[in-house]
Amino acid sequence: MLPESINMSGKVQHLYLPDEHGIKVAFVDLLLDDCYGCSALSKSGDPVNTILDIGANVGLFGIAARHYFPSAKIHAYEPNFMFEKYLKVQANSAGVDYYMEAVGKNKGRVNLDFNPDSVQSRSSENEVGSIPQITLREALDRIGGEVDLLKMDCEGAEWEMFADTENWKRVRNLSMEYHL
Repeated sequence: MLPESINMSGKVQHLYLPDEHGIKVAFVDLLLDDCYGCSALSKSGDPVNTILDIGANVGLFGIAARHYFPSAKIHAYEPNFMFEKYLKVQANSAGVDYYMEAVGKNKGRVNLDFNPDSVQSRSSENEVGSIPQITLREALDRIGGEVDLLKMDCEGAEWEMFADTENWKRVRNLSMEYHL
């Protein structure tokens, strides 16, 4: 059973999470084990004023990022509309702007190929897809042009975005989960 709140540096963050195995693992990985290395980055002395979260899921990374970077502007993207009711709670609690869109190589539309463990659902481009997709460039422009930290966990879509070499010059730090 997942908790309904967590104390992060003396501030209680209320949580609204589905009771699902993948979310339980993500809770431990993101909030307890700091799998994306926010602690080390926060101690590095490099300023982190902008954070882009591609593959926000239910918004746990946004809570962790807010803990380590209390004044950062954070944008989160998640294409799975089944997570919106959960993401909204975590995003509002942590002061994160969230967008129910996919981020990929091309602007257009995608469909989700759902997996029984929803944290492993994948998107596929489809011109009549039900979910809007923006490009990495558009996400970077929306947050101000450059990003200090890009967290990416987008179930395989990361490989196509790596081909956009010009826009990667606008990303200072990358922390990601990748899928072979």
